[in-house]
Amino acid sequence: MNRAHLLRHRSGGYTLVELLTVIVIAGIIASIAVPRMSNFIRHLSSRSAMSQVVSDLTLARTQAVREGRTVSFRVITAGSYQVTLDQGANPIRTIKTVDISGSQKNVSLSPTGTSISFDPRGMLRPGSAAQLVVTRGGLTDSVSVSAVGRVYRGGN
Repeated sequence: MNRAHLLRHRSGGYTLVELLTVIVIAGIIASIAVPRMSNFIRHLSSRSAMSQVVSDLTLARTQAVREGRTVSFRVITAGSYQVTLDQGANPIRTIKTVDISGSQKNVSLSPTGTSISFDPRGMLRPGSAAQLVVTRGGLTDSVSVSAVGRVYRGGN
């Protein structure tokens, strides 16, 4: 029998060398992709936390106008905050309490004890903080509020 005859009658399938080559190539690609994916996921989680903070600051401003009273966004701890309806400087009703560290791992807000308050017109109250910093892992981003009450991602 000649070699051409043997090749025609060979049964289908892959050789062990072909399978090992594919496995090695897949392993190399995975070792390159996994660190990049974990960084990407950490970045998305940080942006998600920032979006939640921006959304709740906007809620505080909207509620201030709707209620015709002062509403504050108060950072209670590095991982939690409240949106409160205020009478003067004292909260009289909690509109929303968020434990951001529970839904977003390793996320922290600073400075703690900060209060961003909106007056009944939706403007930033004098003496109120105007910036928060959101940190997750090595990623840091800020949110700021202008004097007219607009909320911005990043510094202003």
